[in-house]
Amino acid sequence: MKRILVVDDSSLSRELLVEALSGPKYELKTAADGDQAVAAAEAFDPDLVLMDIQMPGLDGYGALQALRSHPRFLNLPVVAVTAHVLKAERDRALGAGFNGFLPKPIDLSMLRTYVAQMLNRP
Repeated sequence: MKRILVVDDSSLSRELLVEALSGPKYELKTAADGDQAVAAAEAFDPDLVLMDIQMPGLDGYGALQALRSHPRFLNLPVVAVTAHVLKAERDRALGAGFNGFLPKPIDLSMLRTYVAQMLNRP
C-alpha cells in the first residue's frame, strides 16, 4: 500500500483530495501547513506528497526545501497543487524542485491518473 501525504491549509481541499484517493491502494495522511507537512513526512514516510503552495506560516516552497534537506526525502515525489495556474507559477514550482504541478480546481479523474503515474515512475 502506497502512502500519500496531502498538505493544504484548506480543510475542504484536504477532504476533497482524501476522498478522491480513498480506497485500498493508498494510505492517506493530512497536514494543514508546511510545518505540519515536514513533521508528518518524518513520521509517516510517504511515497508521494501533494502540497499546496500558498499556506500561512511555512508555505509549500519552504516545506519542500525543508523536506529536501533530509537525505531520505531527496527523491520523494512532491507535487504542487495550487490555484495559481499561470505558466510562470508552474515554471517557478518545477524550478524550485517540485516533481509535478496540478492546478486547482482539481479534475478528480485526472488526479487519480496523475497520482498513479507519479507513484509508478522509475
